[in-house]
Amino acid sequence: MCITFALRIWVAFLCLKVACSRISHKLSMRSPALVKFSKELDLDDVEYEASFRKETLCSQKEMGETVYKPVPIALPWRLSYHFCTKRNLTLVAIRTADEQKYLKNELLNYQRHVPTNSLEAKHYKETLVEGPKVFWTSGTSIGKKRKGNFFWFPQMPMHYTNWGPELGSILKIPPGTDIYGPISGEKCIYVNAREAYRSPFGSWYSTFCGMKLPFVCQHKC
Repeated sequence: MCITFALRIWVAFLCLKVACSRISHKLSMRSPALVKFSKELDLDDVEYEASFRKETLCSQKEMGETVYKPVPIALPWRLSYHFCTKRNLTLVAIRTADEQKYLKNELLNYQRHVPTNSLEAKHYKETLVEGPKVFWTSGTSIGKKRKGNFFWFPQMPMHYTNWGPELGSILKIPPGTDIYGPISGEKCIYVNAREAYRSPFGSWYSTFCGMKLPFVCQHKC
């Protein structure tokens, strides 16, 4: 009887631990920074905002197809996630080799893309012409105790991977980057969108989630 009671206590403790972990995830995604930068998630450009509408994104897609929307605006990972969800899209998750191949082609096409919208053109030049040419994904280790235990936020396991041959990140951490915020020291995954020595186009790397990078939203039509 004592063993049964102890087992129940242990199970209850595990359930409480899981619940607290999920709550901490939500709190980290609703930090004061999101309130502070809420206006940063708005686009003061009607034309560019319209390009995120589902009817626009899916205008040349079949039902059930996934459409990718690269966004050249550099934001920390959390704000990138909320930028997409605010428009009823999701930050990209790469679950299979086919999705990896399709996303790579979309990013190659976007590199050849010449933005006609002034707002997009401004950010495009800063991040993809003069900048690092990388994109956030929804991959993260937020809330995980084991180093390198990544998943697709919020709760999708990561079975397929496409890590680059170099360990860690191929980016330099700019001075003033918030690496000790609500998700202190935890890493998020970005996709390399340039062909470089030992860094193939489309390969994955991780860096501090406070880095400001462009990102990719996705939507299933």
